[in-house]
Amino acid sequence: WKPKKHLLDIYAEKCEVSLKERRPIIYLNDSDFEEAEKKLNELGIFNSEKFLVLSPETRSKKKMKEWPYDRFLSLIQKIRQNHDLKIITLVSKDNPYNYDGTVCLKGYPLGPSAAMINRANFYLGLDNGLTHIASCFDVKILSIHIGYPVECAGPLSPFATVVSHEPFDPPESISVDEVYKAFQELI
Repeated sequence: WKPKKHLLDIYAEKCEVSLKERRPIIYLNDSDFEEAEKKLNELGIFNSEKFLVLSPETRSKKKMKEWPYDRFLSLIQKIRQNHDLKIITLVSKDNPYNYDGTVCLKGYPLGPSAAMINRANFYLGLDNGLTHIASCFDVKILSIHIGYPVECAGPLSPFATVVSHEPFDPPESISVDEVYKAFQELI
């Protein structure tokens, strides 16, 4: 992590390629968008309704990169008390938690998840794959970045706001109020 460069730039240098864009791109097919729209309609979320996609887990280095579950619950409660928007939580099928106050989709497929993020008004997540996928779209992103330095592994989107402290600080170092304040500024 000493080079203080984003991993994308490090890999591009090592592969001796020049990138036209630093922002990631994901290619989805029509069925991804159709499935996402179908699920949103089932959930009662139609075109004019605002919603947030929440991604509160990481698939690796959980102890280092995951914000505490109870803090997510407090943040969800604050958002719901002060804003009229629905929250869809995307987690793995083996995630043990329920995210009260949200519609929790466990094990929802990646393509439709990406299409749902594309359609969302806001995305809130950790340093994880879905946050980097959200960077592909023109959606307002709030990333709670814990662990690796932001300049090395943060989201590459002009729409991203990052809440972080020093690299490898404990996850508990980031408060609910700090994240909620950033959310307020984002919306």
